[in-house]
Amino acid sequence: MDPLSGAALFVVITSAILYALYWVIRRAVAAGIKDAEDRP
Repeated sequence: MDPLSGAALFVVITSAILYALYWVIRRAVAAGIKDAEDRP
């Protein structure tokens, strides 16, 4: 594998991981806000 392909693969995999992490954090924040609104 040439260096450019390796770099591109690294960027794609890193982007996918960060995107998944973004959605996990977003869902957790939304759930936390909903939980806080439900408290008396």
